[in-house]
Amino acid sequence: WCGNVFWLIFGGLLISFEWLLFGLLFSITIIGIPCGLVCFKMASLVLFPFGKDVVHRSPFTMEEDGTLCLRYLKITDMGGSIVVHAFGAYFGLAVSFMMYNKDAIDHQNQRTSYQSNLSAMI
Repeated sequence: WCGNVFWLIFGGLLISFEWLLFGLLFSITIIGIPCGLVCFKMASLVLFPFGKDVVHRSPFTMEEDGTLCLRYLKITDMGGSIVVHAFGAYFGLAVSFMMYNKDAIDHQNQRTSYQSNLSAMI
């Protein structure tokens, strides 16, 4: 316990803050979210490092053997891909529902043109 307090005073707090900052910066993009999760784990580990055990867990289910999918969904998910894609689908639906604007449906700027269809096809 004394080692953790000594570590916290002489640099642990600063290093943990840096890991939190990098975690937030990584989490801005969709691709960086897994790296952001690792940065958040490192921030908590660096804060009080003495007396902790490092255990490998599935990065998306947060369980050691992925029993979350097996127990509740009755499916096996080796790499966490089902959890990631289900989260992405529901997150995308939630964002599109929140950004929906009824007034923009029949607006004149929302119509397609030959150029926009051609550039979307390319």
